[in-house]
Amino acid sequence: MNKKIIVIAVFIVVCAGYLVLFSKKVSDVTIERPFVTVHNKNIYVTLARTPDEQQRGLSGMSALPEDEGMLFLFGEKQRIGFWMKEMNFPIDIVWISGHTVVGIEKNIDPQIGAEEEELRIYYPPKPTDTVLEINAGKADEWGITIGNTILFSE
Repeated sequence: MNKKIIVIAVFIVVCAGYLVLFSKKVSDVTIERPFVTVHNKNIYVTLARTPDEQQRGLSGMSALPEDEGMLFLFGEKQRIGFWMKEMNFPIDIVWISGHTVVGIEKNIDPQIGAEEEELRIYYPPKPTDTVLEINAGKADEWGITIGNTILFSE
């Protein structure tokens, strides 16, 4: 009987030691989130890289977190139109070419209830390879203007 207790105790001590030596606490794990920086302001972003992600965009979302955005990465510079299909809140669209802001559409109305053919389509003033969507009013609040440099974390 004492031999069984000793074996169980040793097993527990070995398992506890293994857990201490070879595991990390959840608080020690850092999850890197992509962000862009403008005027020393980090804006955490959800990336839209694939055509499906880009077509869906922010559609159907009830809100965008206060200091976050969605970053559309197209790879090649082009003049892709954006619309507010199934949007539930107003946004600012920041058109970016390379690392430079080339245009801004501010306080775009979500056009809730409008038929698809009635939705306005927004185009950049020149070809862009990146687009940042943020909550309406944030471009002004964060001082984003045409000519600003945008830095990407990735």
